Amino acid sequence: MARPKGSKNKKTELSVADQIAALEAEIEALQEQVAAKRAQIRSLRAAQKEEEKKRIFEAIEKSGKNAEEILALLEMD
Repeated sequence: MARPKGSKNKKTELSVADQIAALEAEIEALQEQVAAKRAQIRSLRAAQKEEEKKRIFEAIEKSGKNAEEILALLEMD
């Protein structure tokens, strides 16, 4: 028995212009995702830098040396 012809059996083909528009929309969405990820990386790098500063400051405090002594040690190199 032959299958009835209906909308379920028809393949919907997009025109070339529609395909281009769909791809451009997809690219735009991906670019927004990339921008969001880059912002996330910047934020994490800033947090990392703050953690490093905190570690350095804590090490300076723990050493018992004053600012001049620390600077003198750093300038020796």
